[in-house]
Amino acid sequence: MQEMNKHKTFGRRFWAAILDMGVFVPMGWIDNAIWTNVKVPTILAVWLIINMAVSWLYGILLHGYYGQTVGKFVCQVKVLDKTEKPLSMRQAFYRDAFPIVIGIPFLFYEVKNVLGGQIANKGFPSDMNIMLKAFLSISLLWFLLELITMLTNKKRRAIHDYIAGSVVIRYEVDDSPAEKKKSLYRNVLFFILLGLLVISIFTASSKSHLTGSTPTGNKPGAVSH
Repeated sequence: MQEMNKHKTFGRRFWAAILDMGVFVPMGWIDNAIWTNVKVPTILAVWLIINMAVSWLYGILLHGYYGQTVGKFVCQVKVLDKTEKPLSMRQAFYRDAFPIVIGIPFLFYEVKNVLGGQIANKGFPSDMNIMLKAFLSISLLWFLLELITMLTNKKRRAIHDYIAGSVVIRYEVDDSPAEKKKSLYRNVLFFILLGLLVISIFTASSKSHLTGSTPTGNKPGAVSH
């Protein structure tokens, strides 16, 4: 593949991020079931930590071991060292370090409130407080900076790629039996993940219509694409 073409990854990374959201749909169902049926603050606090840790480890471990998440596997993009050697686990951690850093205070705040008996709305008051506003504002600013950075350099490296010394490339497959088998897996995963997202959106919309409120749902995983 030509040098320029392999770095044209914006579209594939976008769809990879959407599909990775589908990976977390079952986790969201489990999350809603736990918050609906469990009323013990200690158990809920432990679940908050587990839930957030899973979202962080998903991207770090899969990028560290394989260079790609499930979404990236389906969309045929891979994260490598900037020299295009395999990504190390340390680099995989650095790619997601900023979302983790800003997420830890957010998590502590939730855990503290839940342990204090504030179970409603997953440890947050019904009105959006200063800490939540700050978290959302920083997250939005980070996303915009990442997007601008990625779109203004030839190799489409975002800020987290510069921090980790990584680069994302696209790749094509040949007609070998092994690659044909992987292509079949990709197609199956694509429809499964897309189906999960559609079901999630439909059920959330139905719940919102019945209750007249917007469901809180599960927080998205902090996966840098």
